[in-house]
Amino acid sequence: MKITVISFTKGGNKLNQRLCRALRNNGHDVEGFQRYSTTPADELGSFDNISVLTGTLFENREGIIYIGACGIAVRSIAPYLQGKEVDPFVLVLDEKGNYVISLLSGHLGRGNELCRKVAELIEAKPVITTATDLNGVFAVDLFAGQHELVIKEIFRIKSISAALLAGEAVGIYSDYPLLGKPPAGLEPGVKKVGIYIGSDVKAAPFETTLHLVPKNLVLGIGCRKGVTGMALHKRVTDVCSQAGIDIARISAICSVNLKSEEPGILELADRLKAKTYFYSAEELSAVTGEFMHSPFVEETAGVGNVCERSGALASRYGKQLLPKTTGAGIAMAVYEREFKIEF
Repeated sequence: MKITVISFTKGGNKLNQRLCRALRNNGHDVEGFQRYSTTPADELGSFDNISVLTGTLFENREGIIYIGACGIAVRSIAPYLQGKEVDPFVLVLDEKGNYVISLLSGHLGRGNELCRKVAELIEAKPVITTATDLNGVFAVDLFAGQHELVIKEIFRIKSISAALLAGEAVGIYSDYPLLGKPPAGLEPGVKKVGIYIGSDVKAAPFETTLHLVPKNLVLGIGCRKGVTGMALHKRVTDVCSQAGIDIARISAICSVNLKSEEPGILELADRLKAKTYFYSAEELSAVTGEFMHSPFVEETAGVGNVCERSGALASRYGKQLLPKTTGAGIAMAVYEREFKIEF
């Protein structure tokens, strides 16, 4: 995860450095900032205006950790709050490292999960206030984040949580395999309030249905050099819309190694919050199946088809939802990888 740690005092700066190192050792992309200019040996960047810094971080980081008073964090984030589906998680630590408070995006943003992890790393006490966590009941937004499911109706989360907290059963229906025993409170036969897992956003198995759409599509892509991220996004959006494909379901974008540093593709992946995979011409040539062939593509990329072959490979030979489609200097194909839920 892309995480930024911010501190305001000498004691907080020491904890900042310690936490940054610990989070990096746990595989996170971490940067640290402290108030005012410091020497390079401190390993932390500096800032003068916390509001400006916070605004920038809300656009490009997945989590922000403040080491200081809760009031500073609250005033800093207030102008930039949009909604739990897009806001980064926010944690607040005291400079002594005694407590870690999950302040924002505890479930969808994985803030509660990171709160516990940070507390473990610095031997602090996690402070989590979400009702589902406190009462030990199923949290649908946390569940969605853990299983790469897109929540289509954020406002219905409260209906699911309210029912469970009141001791009522919530229904569950899935177009994909459900393995293991569902958590307490989820029952297939309920008709009133329930969760639907599948790609049909019009499905209504319950009176109040919360749709969870699997993020299991792979976009194979090839493009002319210099095609912008905006142009790629528009083309992908238009083609997928015409094909009835929800671009929110795209979890990975793949292509040939030659395109591994193509700014437009990297920007598209960032816009769609998708992972990127790039393969050598030899790897793509070894992919089995029937694919459209282009002599021009073979001459420039070393393989006669990039979008379909890379899509097939990245999806582990999943179902093709969109064959090679070209236009505006862009070639694309979409595959669906196998999906299942394991409780």
